[in-house]
Order: sequence, then structure tokens, then C-alpha cells
Amino acid sequence: MSTSVKFSRFFLFLAPFAVFIVSPATLFPFIVGKYAFFRLCVDLALIFFVWAWASGKIQVHWKQLKKPLAIGVAIWVAVFLIASIFAYDPWAAFWGNFERGEGGVQLLHLFIFFFLLTVLLRNKEDWKKMLKFMLGAAATVVVYGLLAGTAGFIGPSFALSTRFQGSLGNPDYTGQFMIFAVFFSLYLMLNASPGSSNTKYSILNTRSRYGFLAILFFVVFILSETRGAFLGFAAGAAMVLVYLAFTWPKKRTKAVFIGVLALLVIGLGVFIDFRHSSFIKNLPVVGRFADISVQSGAARIWTWGSALKGIEARPLLGWGPENFSVLFDKYFDTRHFDPTNPSSQTWFDRAHSVFFDYGSETGLLGLAAYLGMFVLYYVQFFKKKEGGGNLVTRALFFAMPIAYLVTGATLFDVLPMYISLFVFLGLSNHELGINHHEHQS
Repeated sequence: MSTSVKFSRFFLFLAPFAVFIVSPATLFPFIVGKYAFFRLCVDLALIFFVWAWASGKIQVHWKQLKKPLAIGVAIWVAVFLIASIFAYDPWAAFWGNFERGEGGVQLLHLFIFFFLLTVLLRNKEDWKKMLKFMLGAAATVVVYGLLAGTAGFIGPSFALSTRFQGSLGNPDYTGQFMIFAVFFSLYLMLNASPGSSNTKYSILNTRSRYGFLAILFFVVFILSETRGAFLGFAAGAAMVLVYLAFTWPKKRTKAVFIGVLALLVIGLGVFIDFRHSSFIKNLPVVGRFADISVQSGAARIWTWGSALKGIEARPLLGWGPENFSVLFDKYFDTRHFDPTNPSSQTWFDRAHSVFFDYGSETGLLGLAAYLGMFVLYYVQFFKKKEGGGNLVTRALFFAMPIAYLVTGATLFDVLPMYISLFVFLGLSNHELGINHHEHQS
């Protein structure tokens, strides 16, 4: 491996650590440093890759980029960029703003990130290494949250009475991010070699370490108290059981999966039925999940109404990325303003739903491209049954997009989520729909 390729891979592996960066000297400390660091890493990785490619040090295997999922990702990014050009404010749509750092230039960097992942990580061991860096980045998010409130670490101090936000600056982001962290941990655990006979049953063996991380990230997910992510995680868990119940070869084991699924549904039903009881409401952490209701999400629903009006006004390519605040002001729902409620929210720059956000900002064409990407994901998933490893691993791949989309129904994408999503898409493009001998390469 040439030095230029090594440098390119180094910056590619370093990019996910953007989630740890907090820049107190900037106006938006939990955002600005992250996207600046991520773009710098991607740009440097691209420069060293082009250098290696131009000097004949590396050959690009284009077949990986011709798979359905990779084509779907490219189409979505292309429509997103076109929507930026024809936006209400093209400058803001492409360059984004200081507060969010999103827009066309951000998604372009994410596509370059996806491209480099696809061409530089050529086998299972390469991808395992990338996921280890992802878990390392997720661990730094947790460490920051434990140190928050001490010298140099801004943010609320860790306490069970405070929603955990880590280095992401918002508990909602942390809840979303940790779903992917749990997935990556479980993937590595299921695909790790058990080790030598002396360490097979030791708590220090590889699978145990990944299992511990999965539990840790799940605990942090719970501590974030993100209700939308809770619904997404529950949906994902249910889909894992559904997939295994349909595909597992042994009937007795199928019955176990069906039984666990039934218990999950019954338990959720009991929780919903008694969620207003004083016992549930007074439980630490759990009480917030019990508050899921139409009334608690009224502000979001009103915002979705404004988004629908925006889609009706500009249906094809929408108002452009980072232009949601314009249509929100134009189609303002007066119910947002409540003079008797000092905490009422009267301004939104996101619809707080990936469906309404992409629908209003990139139009029906952009929303179709976004959802079409996941349709192509499942086309690739079901194309060859032997792709993607064992049944439990495949069940996780089957469920993860559903968990993400259910979570996104009430939340929106930010850089930590985008990084996780594009790593997941790159991994899926490599793992799914491939021949058995390719899978083992």
C-alpha cells in the first residue's frame, strides 16, 4: 500500500471523530467545529486519493459503485444539489449557514466520504477497522458527556435528572446517533472471531468487548430520553424478530422469536395503557417516554402543516436546503404563538421530520430520490440471500433502515447522523447482494 493511500485512509478513519469536536470559541460550539473538522478530513483524504490514483498507486473498482444502493445514493445527492441551485436562496442552500453547517456543500462532502469508503475499503477487515473507529468516536461522545461541566467541557453535568447529550449538544441527536452505535457494535460482535480457546469465555475476548459497548451505547441511548429515537429503536427491534421468525430454519426457534415479539408488543401495550399512572411518570428516565402523545408533539404537527403548504407552493424541487425558515415564516401557524406560555416556540428552521424536511426543501423529486435510495437498499438486500453473513447479521441489516426512518419521522438529520448513515450505507453496499466468495474476501 502506497504512502498516499495510507494517508487517504488515515484521514478517512479520522473523519468520524468530528462528533467529539466542540469549539467553545465559536458562536455554535457543538456544531461549527464538527463540520469544519469533518470537511477538512474528507478534503485531505480526497487529495491523497487523487494523488495515488493519478500516480497509478491505486486502481478503482468501479463495480462497487454500480450496485443499486450506490446508484441510489448518487441520485439522491444529485437531486439535493440541483435543488440547491434552484432554491429560493441558492447561496444559503449550497453553502449552508453558520448555525447548522448543512446544505449542498455538506452533502457533497458526505458523498465524497461515501465514495472514498467504497473505493478504499475493499474487504471485510477494512470495514471492521472503519467500524472500530466509529465505535471509538461514539465512545468519545460518551466520555465528553461524563466530563461535561468540568473545566474545558461545556454542557450540562451528568445526572439521571438531566438528559444525556455528550459532545453532540442536543439529547435528540445523541439518541439518534446511539442507535447506529449499537448496530455497529452488534455487527462487529457477530462477525468477530471468538479468539483462542484460552480466551473464548473470558470477559476480555473480542466479542465480549463489543457486547459491552453495545450495552453501554444502549444505556446512553436510554439516558438521552429521545422519544422519537425510542420509537425507532422499538420498531427496529420488532423488525429483527419478524425477519428471524420468517427466515430461521428451525421451527422451535421460530416459535421463540414469535413469542419474544408477542411479549414486546404486549409490554409496549401495557406501558402505553398505564403511561399516565403516577408510578410510570415518576420513574427516572422512563417518565419522559410515557409522555409520547399528539399533544406533546403539537408544535411539530403545526410545523408539518406549514411544510405541506410549502410543498404545495414549490412541489418539484422545493425551497432549497437551509431555506425552511423562509416557508415557515410565509406559512406561519399562529398557534405557535401563545402569550400565556413563555416556553412556546415561534420559529423553526427545520420541520423536525426527515420526510417533511426533504419534501419541503428538495421537493417531491428530492423526497422520492431519498426514499428511492432505501427502496434500492432492499432491492440489493433481497437480490442474493447469501449476501451479508449469518441470519442475525442480516436481520440487523433488514431492521436498521426501518429504525432510522421511524426515528426520522419526528427528527431531522445533522452531521453526526449523516456520518453514521453514510458509513452504514457504504457498509451495506459492500456487504449486501454479493456472492459468498466475495463476502469472505
